[in-house]
Amino acid sequence: MNFKGEESTETCYNIRFLCDSETPPIFGAKYFFQLEGVVDCAEFLVHFPTLVKLCRKHGLKLEKVNTFAEYFKASFEKGANLLEKTKGLQTVYYERGSKLESNFEHIDNVANETENFSDTYGTLSKPEWEVATLYIVCAFKKCPNTWDSEMSPIYDFDC
Repeated sequence: MNFKGEESTETCYNIRFLCDSETPPIFGAKYFFQLEGVVDCAEFLVHFPTLVKLCRKHGLKLEKVNTFAEYFKASFEKGANLLEKTKGLQTVYYERGSKLESNFEHIDNVANETENFSDTYGTLSKPEWEVATLYIVCAFKKCPNTWDSEMSPIYDFDC
């Protein structure tokens, strides 16, 4: 991602910070995110270690954290139908030996590695994948608790 001051413009998305992008606040660092023809909204950065600490204070235990790329790879087989149903992928038509646009060159590798060759592939372009991998996926679990004599919760984080 190429930041120039408070803004980054890529081929299919734009990010514009409404705060100092060099030293953003721990919470409330607001930015506008635009994804070509799909998303145009405000989003907020979260300092992840602080989020984990706040969640733990309220009895939530961090169970899993992955980059989106790791999560996608681990979940793809199970979630492929969902991507298809929601039309979350672009359809790219392919013939072996044909020259694809540079944003879809990765299909050559997929097509050459598989025995079940297809002439159509559902995929994201390289810039779209870059956008998706800006995010992380995390899961917290609510832990059981008891109460101390002052009615403050005591959480069982070994749950």
